[in-house]
Amino acid sequence: MSQDREAHKGVEVVDLNEYVKKLELEQSGGHSRKQGRGIVRRIAEVLAYSAVMTRGELEEISKGSSVGRQMLSFLKKCRLICETRTGYIISVPWLLYFYKYAGNRWVEHVRRLAPLLRDDEVEELRKVIEEVIGTPLEKFVDARIAITTELENVALIPVKYMPEKCDTSECFRQLLKYSTWLLTVVMGLLELYIQGAGFREIIGFLKGLSVQSRKLLEAQELEGQEERPLSYYTRLLVETAGALQRVALNLSHTYGKSRSDVVEKAVEWATQKYKEAVGVGEAKKEYRAVYYAKLFLDELSSAVTVDVATRITLFT
Repeated sequence: MSQDREAHKGVEVVDLNEYVKKLELEQSGGHSRKQGRGIVRRIAEVLAYSAVMTRGELEEISKGSSVGRQMLSFLKKCRLICETRTGYIISVPWLLYFYKYAGNRWVEHVRRLAPLLRDDEVEELRKVIEEVIGTPLEKFVDARIAITTELENVALIPVKYMPEKCDTSECFRQLLKYSTWLLTVVMGLLELYIQGAGFREIIGFLKGLSVQSRKLLEAQELEGQEERPLSYYTRLLVETAGALQRVALNLSHTYGKSRSDVVEKAVEWATQKYKEAVGVGEAKKEYRAVYYAKLFLDELSSAVTVDVATRITLFT
C-alpha cells in the first residue's frame, strides 16, 4: 500500500482543459508568426513591383495585424520609403530609379502611380531624391540600371542587326537557328547553376561562347560571305554572347561576395540611417532593420528586371 502511495507521488496530475488551452495558445502563436512573415513579404513585394502603396492597401494586406505598420516604420527610419500627406507610401529607390532613368519625366512616372499627389509633395519627393544621391543606395540603383540595360540590349539584338536586304523566309530560318542556339546557352547556364558554379565559372563559360562566335564571324568574313544571310545569324551570336558576358560581369560586381558588394553596402547604409533616426542607445532592434532592408532591396532587384522586360515588350 505504501508503495502505491509512493508511486502516486511521482505522477503529475494534469488538468486536461488547461493542457488543451496551452496547446491552442502555442499553435495560435506559431500561426501568428507565420502569418506575420507572410504579411511582411507581401508588403515588400507590393512596394517593389508597384513602387507606391496606399494606406488602404496596407490595411487590406495586414488584415488587422500591426506587423505591416511596424515594418513600414522600420523602412521609413531606414530612408527606404517615404509617406505623403495624401496617404501614399512610396519606395525611395524607385523614386531614384525614375529620376535617373526618365530624367525630367520622373514626375510623370510618379504621378501615374500616385494621381492625387500635390505639387508641394512632389517638391518634397525631389528633396528626398537629392538626399540619397551620392549614397550607397544610388550605387545600388545604378547597378540595377546597368544590368537591366544590358538585358534590354540582348532582347533587342535580333531587331538591331536585321539585314536591310534579306529574304524573309531565309532570315526567319536564321532567327529560328539563333533561338535554338540561345536555348542551348540557357541550358548550359542552368547546368552550371545546378552544379553550384560561381560567377567565375559562369563568366568563363560566356567568355568561351564569345570567343567561339567571333572566330566563326572572322572565318566567314575571310571567305567574303559577310553579305550572305548566314552573317546575320553569326552576328547575332557574337553580339548576344558579348552582351551576356557583360551582364554576368555586372551581376558579379553587384552580388559578388566582396567588400564592394553594392547590395550589402546599401543595407549597411539603410541600417546606419535607422540608428541615426532612433539614437544609438535605442537601436536594440537593429537586426530587424537589417532584415527588412535586405528583404526590401532583394524584392526590388527582381522588380526592376520585370519593369525592363515590360518596356522591351512595349518597344517591340
